Amino acid sequence: MSIFTIACFLGMCSAFLMPPKMPVLDGDKQPPLPCCFPQQWEGLQHVTIGQVISGQPELVNVTYRTSYDFENKKLALELLGLPRTKVIQDYNKMMQYVISGQNCTVTKISGDMFHCIPANATHLQSFYFGGMQGLLMDAWQIMSPDLGGNVIIDVTSDGCIPVANVITNMEAPSTTVVTYADITMGIKDPKVFDVPSPPCPSDSNQSVFIISGLCSALDTPRTTPVPIGDTPPPVPAPCCVPKQWEGDVHMIQGDVRSGQPGVQNVTVRESYDFTRKKIAVEVLGMTTPTKVIMDYNKMEVYNIKGTTCTAGKMMNPGMLNCLPMNSAYMGSFRFGGMDGLLVDSWSIFDPLLGGNGVVDMTRDGCIMVTEVLTSPPGSPVPSLSALSVTDVTLGIKDPKVFDVPRPPCPSNPGNEKVRHSFLFLRTPNLQPVHGMFLFTVVL
Repeated sequence: MSIFTIACFLGMCSAFLMPPKMPVLDGDKQPPLPCCFPQQWEGLQHVTIGQVISGQPELVNVTYRTSYDFENKKLALELLGLPRTKVIQDYNKMMQYVISGQNCTVTKISGDMFHCIPANATHLQSFYFGGMQGLLMDAWQIMSPDLGGNVIIDVTSDGCIPVANVITNMEAPSTTVVTYADITMGIKDPKVFDVPSPPCPSDSNQSVFIISGLCSALDTPRTTPVPIGDTPPPVPAPCCVPKQWEGDVHMIQGDVRSGQPGVQNVTVRESYDFTRKKIAVEVLGMTTPTKVIMDYNKMEVYNIKGTTCTAGKMMNPGMLNCLPMNSAYMGSFRFGGMDGLLVDSWSIFDPLLGGNGVVDMTRDGCIMVTEVLTSPPGSPVPSLSALSVTDVTLGIKDPKVFDVPRPPCPSNPGNEKVRHSFLFLRTPNLQPVHGMFLFTVVL
């Protein structure tokens, strides 16, 4: 992925990709109109890119500090960590400057600075992050041929502040996950847009070209925001999720199978009951009703599709309710502006399936909000998965959701071992098998 494309989606050209859903609206309430982002804002953007280069999967993980100024038609992106790299886009001159150390590369840019959701965008859904009293957001679908297909953007319903992004490009095979954190209104120091000369030339007439080969230089660990003041905030202990909750889990996974990139996109309705030691996952939007029920008392799992049911024994050691004690605290930040949703970010390793994940949990209540999961090195199916959990309610509305239908499910599930993730937070990792979904990774 070129630095131009990175700058583009960090300037609001990309989005958090969710499966198309009908809007969830009360009564005759009409969907909202497309909104415009704040004129001036600054914040952190955490970016994870999974891409295929010459048939080989590569992973890029970076954090930018972004300054967006639509009034003056300028955008500045500063890479946190080393090497120190900065991108400045000036839409008055239609020029882009990439400054790395004493080097400066200048190119012309085309197109207008992205500021508003287009009038022809489709409103997909309104939903809450962090529980039904949390952050209210809207999801919009935008056609973006320049970025390889559909783009879906999630913004706050109040203020149109960007929150999180995923974009999958099938032309230049890549999956990009972005979260927007600690956004403040206005520009603290306009000098952030000053182009240093030298090393940058005072003027340039170079033609448009795409800058490539910078991804390796941008491959840095996710950066934790630097606290204000001399005393760092206390590090929280890994938290425990509510013992009973229900919510929608949205997942998009980009992977490579036999050298061919692919995308899987799914939404499930999950019921989690640590008291009963049971989990039920219902796949939404399927022509044939599809459901998975896990009984951790008996260590049995049932995959039900229409009138068929397959059953087996779970291999994982048991149902978890808390983040593992070896989880690494990555930092705290807010979604939706500095008065928005406060979350803690944790790095987690899955010991059963391998791979690393970064999960964002609300500080108040330990409700999962987002997760990014990468497959382990050398995996036969390299993948990058992005999850979001929305409209979470506490308690179980109807305990019958855990009832195993007999028939079609057998009374004795047999001894077939079904491999599941060690983490209680993992949503189904769906693999297409003969036109149906096989649940190989479940909560």
